[in-house]
Amino acid sequence: MRRLFVSVSSVIVGLLFISAVPGSEISICSDFAARIYVGLAFQDQGNFTAAGWWTVDPNKCVPADFPFKGALLYYTADSDQYTQSSGTTSQEHWGNKTNLFVSSKKFNFDHAEQSRSDTTGELFSWVQLTEQQQTTPVTITFHFAPGGTTINVAIK
Repeated sequence: MRRLFVSVSSVIVGLLFISAVPGSEISICSDFAARIYVGLAFQDQGNFTAAGWWTVDPNKCVPADFPFKGALLYYTADSDQYTQSSGTTSQEHWGNKTNLFVSSKKFNFDHAEQSRSDTTGELFSWVQLTEQQQTTPVTITFHFAPGGTTINVAIK
């Protein structure tokens, strides 16, 4: 019985070690003229876990409760339609590298790399954390702006 306890304890400690670093925080900021909707994802052993949509009003920031693990944090964002100075309407999208399948409604699921009947493909980009940032609590702040995204990763 004692050997079983030691084995179970070792597995639990191992799982805690590979999970998200405790104390890490993600913030999403809109430096944009319209409301934006943001999705996040990470890959673990070939499978993607994804969640979204965080809603961010213009010139505001919101926290994202998204515990991730690994070296890459994937992100995507879409804006509401807005009127440009020329009078035409437009809509923005941020993300251009990896196609993941997400819902148009709030979502939180595994295997976002696989198409489902209630999902559509959405392009995600990513930010890569350094080895030190992967093992230390960090603050990650996304700033979505016209023409691009700025991402700050700071060790807490």
